[in-house]
Amino acid sequence: MTQRVRGLVDTLPVICQAAFFQVQKAQNRQKQLHDRKIQNITEFGIGEKVLVIETLVFAYYLSMLFVTATPLQKGAIRRQVTRHYYLAAAHVYDVFAPLGVQQIYSTTMVTFNTFRLLLNEDLQQLVL
Repeated sequence: MTQRVRGLVDTLPVICQAAFFQVQKAQNRQKQLHDRKIQNITEFGIGEKVLVIETLVFAYYLSMLFVTATPLQKGAIRRQVTRHYYLAAAHVYDVFAPLGVQQIYSTTMVTFNTFRLLLNEDLQQLVL
């Protein structure tokens, strides 16, 4: 019995090494398959600023939907998004509602995170 246990303990590192290489091989195959499916890959360099305007537009329309929703729909919307996302989306709507959604496309330095970090006092100054 002890010889069998010792044999298993001795072969354990070899089995672990083989399993590790099998997992790496499977991951590489999966990555290659996924890379073949991806079209138009855009590569960004270090230090480049990437603006995701669609996030602001989506937040704007989500808040607009929330404003026009019934109480039952509002509850469903609130359950689907986090509190932080909801508040930031409301800030996006409050700022851009008087200007229109088209104004979002002309922003250059504003990101969704900017609105997430925006305090209510600062928001009131922006809206007024």
